[in-house]
Amino acid sequence: MIRLLNQQEDGDPDGGPLPPAQPPELVRAARAHLTDRYATGVNRLFWQTRKQPMPDVEAITEAIGAASRGRAAEPDLASALVVVQALRLDVDRLEHRLLLAARAAGLDWAGVAAVLELPSAEAAERHFARLQRRSRQPADEVEFRFGPGTPPVQQAQQTGRRAERVAHRAHEAGERAQQVRRRWQDLVTWRPQPETEDGGA
Repeated sequence: MIRLLNQQEDGDPDGGPLPPAQPPELVRAARAHLTDRYATGVNRLFWQTRKQPMPDVEAITEAIGAASRGRAAEPDLASALVVVQALRLDVDRLEHRLLLAARAAGLDWAGVAAVLELPSAEAAERHFARLQRRSRQPADEVEFRFGPGTPPVQQAQQTGRRAERVAHRAHEAGERAQQVRRRWQDLVTWRPQPETEDGGA
């Protein structure tokens, strides 16, 4: 699927028309509606005390579940459709920041193309240009991890540092797994050495 989407994108030098971006005030209202309807537990507490809406994926999933049980009203599903588009924009903006961090860390366009299964470094640059255009579209900013007013460059740097820490932990976990595997193999293949005559005397 990723390869198919990237091939379609690569066929147009400009990346094609951008998906629509809903007005931030409409997205804000849709998130508030879904949170009012479906938030429970911690999500409900955060909404009541901080006016922080529930995560988009959870809100959309709750609306889908309610619809399958015949309990979703039309405004619920309309709000979920608005939030889906906002989520798609947020993911594109996140990928844009991630690519900025990757490039700052030294990953070249050929490497980006290989990871994203794009046909060339030029295609990776066009993909980045499209994400850059998406990042300029208006969005309802929900501050979950970054503090209010954090500059985009600093956000990208923080994202890059987090990615480096995750990669380092994954590398350490892989080494530990190899050590455990080697120890297990040693235990499985271990055989007691027969005693020599001198040893048994």
